Amino acid sequence: MNNLLLYMSTVLIWGTTWFAIKLQIGHGAPPEVSIFYRFALASILLYGWCKYNRYSLTKFTLIDHFYFFFLGLSMCSIHHIFIYSAAEFVASGVIAVVFSTVSFFNIIYNMIFYREVPRLNVALGIMLGIGGLALFFAPDFMDINVQKKTLNGVLLAGMGSMVFAFGSMITKRNHERNISTSTAITMASAYGMGIMGIYILLRGIPFYVPQSPVYWTSVFYLTVFGSVIAFLCYLQLVRNVGANMAGYSTILFPPVALFISSLFEAYKWEWLHLAGMSLVLVGNFFVVWHRRPAA
Repeated sequence: MNNLLLYMSTVLIWGTTWFAIKLQIGHGAPPEVSIFYRFALASILLYGWCKYNRYSLTKFTLIDHFYFFFLGLSMCSIHHIFIYSAAEFVASGVIAVVFSTVSFFNIIYNMIFYREVPRLNVALGIMLGIGGLALFFAPDFMDINVQKKTLNGVLLAGMGSMVFAFGSMITKRNHERNISTSTAITMASAYGMGIMGIYILLRGIPFYVPQSPVYWTSVFYLTVFGSVIAFLCYLQLVRNVGANMAGYSTILFPPVALFISSLFEAYKWEWLHLAGMSLVLVGNFFVVWHRRPAA
């Protein structure tokens, strides 16, 4: 599979998963149960992928499992609770725009945990991104009728972004330990499923099984395409062109998600939305951009 096809697959799949999450709202199953279903199926599929490729899942230390647990806590459970909750207040494309701030949180966490001082282009990217978000949400915050609803959605999506970015720091540690991403995400998915299962039992949340074909189609799409196929495409892209170049694909998620929202959620564009999103995208570009070393 060539790199262009890998890019397109990653962007289109992950750019549409936000709407798939939106489709699960209103079918009776609590968000926690939907997340459990997703990662239970993802764990099975990823386990099969690891066994097929003969990746070992038993050679890890207790400390490794400690980090796998927190990777599952951040990327495969808690952050999804915030995202599903945000989907009840705002359009799925709006959540994707807020989620693009993950790259900004990564910079902050790198400063805290790894003492990495951001480069000038990164600082500029963060400032552009913050300004872009302010512009993007200005029309909604000026409308008193949707102000509180939008604020709730933005705050919940922002919390989800913060939690997800914390998982990136764990991924960085695993990479330094030469732990493959495939095995790490497989273990994290299993822990995420377990965490959600225990949470559901402790909270007394019923394991409701929706009868809607739309609901289960979205679960299938999020699991097979969002959690497995796009993930494997992205990994292959990282191998082919490097992590920095592959990271550019994340810049294109918000436009795809907002296009889907305008088609299926009656999302209405204003010029401030377009200007704000443009600044967010440019800001993200500056954050992930790296100068090529001289030959």
